This record gives sequence, C-alpha cells and structure tokens, in this order.
Amino acid sequence: MSEKWKEAPDVLKKVLEVAPHINANIFLGRLTDREMFWVRLEPFLSSHGYRLRPRYRPDWIPSWRNCDMRKRNLSEFEDAQIMTRTYLMDAIRISDGVKVVMKCVDTQRREVSIAQYLRGLPREERNHTVPILDILPVPNDESKALIITPMLVSFNLVPFRRVGEFAEMVEQLIKCLDFLHEHGIAHRDACELNIMMDASKVIPRGVHFANTFTHDGVKDHLKWHSRWSVRPVQYYFIDFGLSKRYAVDELETITGRNGQDRSVPELLIDRPYDPWKVDVYQLGNVIRQTIEKYDSLEVFLPLASAMTAHNPRNLPSPATALEMLKPIQSRMLVERVWLKEYTRRDRFRIRYLGIEPY
Repeated sequence: MSEKWKEAPDVLKKVLEVAPHINANIFLGRLTDREMFWVRLEPFLSSHGYRLRPRYRPDWIPSWRNCDMRKRNLSEFEDAQIMTRTYLMDAIRISDGVKVVMKCVDTQRREVSIAQYLRGLPREERNHTVPILDILPVPNDESKALIITPMLVSFNLVPFRRVGEFAEMVEQLIKCLDFLHEHGIAHRDACELNIMMDASKVIPRGVHFANTFTHDGVKDHLKWHSRWSVRPVQYYFIDFGLSKRYAVDELETITGRNGQDRSVPELLIDRPYDPWKVDVYQLGNVIRQTIEKYDSLEVFLPLASAMTAHNPRNLPSPATALEMLKPIQSRMLVERVWLKEYTRRDRFRIRYLGIEPY
C-alpha cells in the first residue's frame, strides 16, 4: 500500500459502499512483489537516465485518491495499469524522451552474451535485430541484468493494407535470418510474438506499454497511418533467450523442443536437427499464418510453402527465399489487402470514410 496515503483504508470502506466492483488491492495502491522489484530499482535507473511510470516511483500516490469513485472506474487512471509481464518494464530515456523496454534476464543464460555480441555488429541493411541500447547489471544481484531496447509493437497490432506492406516486412525478416546465420546465430524462436514493428511513423503518438490498444493506457483508441503511406517501416526480431551462437561442428548436435512453434517437424522427435532450418520454418509459418488471415496475399503462398516444407532438407536458405520474392512485380505492391474478418460494410467505411471497425 502507498505509504503516502495513510487514510486509504478508511476511504476504501466508503468507496465499497457505493462501488463494490472496485478492486481493493489496486485501489489501496498495493504493488506485487515483482512490481516492488522495479520500485526499488527506480533510483538506480534514474541515475542512469531512465524514468519509470509514476506507479513505479518510490513517492507514488494513487491519482484517484481525491476522486469521487461513485462515478469513476479504476480503468480510467493511467497509474492503475499494472504489469502484464513480470520481467519487462517500460521507461522513458530522459535525455531524449524515447520510450524503451527493460528486460530482466538471468546473467547465466546466453541471452546477455548474445545481446553484447549483437550490440557490436554493424547496423547494416540486413541487421533487423532489435537495437540494444544498454545492458545494465542489477545492483547487489550478480545473477540479473537489464537489457534495454527501444519500445516496439507487435507487427500485427494494426492490419496490413497493401501487398507491398507485407512484402516489406517479409523481405526484412528473411534478410535478418541471413544476417544472423552468417554470424553463427540461430534465433530458435523466430515466431509471431518475437517479430516487432517500429511504429514511430505508423502510430506517431505511440502506445501505452501496458495497454497497447491505447495511446495513454486509458481511453484513446489508436490513431494510425497505413504503413504504405509512411514507408519504409522497420521490423525487428526480439527475444534472444533461446538463441545460440554455433560453431560449425555443433550444427548436428542440437536436440529438444524450443520456441513458440510446436509444429516444426524435426522438433517432434528426439534427434539432432539443423537450427538454421528451424529458423526458416518458424518464419515461414508466421508468413503462412498471416496469409491465411487476409484476402489477396496468395502471391506469397509459394514462398510460405517452400519455407514450411515437411522435409527439412527441402527448406530453402534465407538467400534462396529472398530470390523467391523477386517474381512479385512492383505493380502488385499497391494492391489492397483485407482481413478476411472484415465485412463489405467494414471495407467501404475504411476505404471511403477512413473509419476503422474497432
């Protein structure tokens, strides 16, 4: 409970009489143990140039303390937004106002060493690994470190509108696999949740980390531009928690099931597999699954089918997969694509009135 709001229990009793739906723990400002981890870190992070949301500052007092809760709901207050993932926290870089994400990781895992290695690689055209802004040791705990990256959004937070938007993403991600493999890194979880978009041009007002369907975490529905109108848009692979750098003689010694995609054929049996091929299959599955959600992305089906071949020996290399994109002619890039769930009325309202169905 917020120590600055000592009368909170008495206030809560009165509030519950008229608003029994109120979450008592949130109303009282009680933080979970994991939230308190970040509160204790706040002075350290501030000294390194990062500012946490008000809820996670030591002097926080709930903003609803003087409000008439008979007419209000806690969801109307930004500082009532709790953590959605205990090992992740958002912050602002004080020097320039850039939104960042901090991931608390175990220093004994490979993720820290891979992040350090990736940080030292050139930001060339193929390098679409999430930029590593900082790596900070957690004070008084040698087992933990914070990997700090720009705040990105899921690649499918807003729908694709043109063939060219999807082609741009696919090309960037295949090039990134080529880049990673050239440097001996297999991602091993190149799946939907680890593919992100830099939305700085698509959603100029940004999103709230705890509620990405809003700008402020409270009430605003997203206002966004089509990717085609602000192209190019950048896409990135994140989360190298399962990744590994391999020497050539290690390639056939990898076993076990890893990552979000449980359909990878060679992971269904306990025998050595080629991690490069698994990366190709996982990304191919993301491409295939996205195609299935839209009308007019069928031109990518040959690529998706090749990248998800059941026999790993038939899977293309990233370089070969890139060649398969070339038959997609430039005139096709401007063609409209629609989510299959959209009705004719939805499409009319989007095209002619600029009104989104959600």
